Amino acid sequence: MFERFKRRSSELEDIDTGNYTPEEYEGCISELQLVNRWMGDAHALKQTLLKDVERKGYAPTFFSGLDAEARQWYAVRIGAYSDKQQATNAAANFTRQEKMKAVVRPLGSL
Repeated sequence: MFERFKRRSSELEDIDTGNYTPEEYEGCISELQLVNRWMGDAHALKQTLLKDVERKGYAPTFFSGLDAEARQWYAVRIGAYSDKQQATNAAANFTRQEKMKAVVRPLGSL
């Protein structure tokens, strides 16, 4: 029954593209929050995204913390580069090859 959930989809959904009504957005967010409370965001990331990235040859590092409003956040770092241009090029290659958005951030910040 849950076999289809064992793989991550590479297709964007309406919530990813902005093609939704405010009511649909609120409904989706409510469902995601319920799943995240049940499964745990960190657990879900480690069981899906991190394993997918590792299988593709990357060495991801997982981070989590709280923002100024005590909201939980998560980040996955896939590399460290000596200059911004190298990092920007690597992020563009990662996004193109893996169909996942990569953002360049300085070490020590997210």
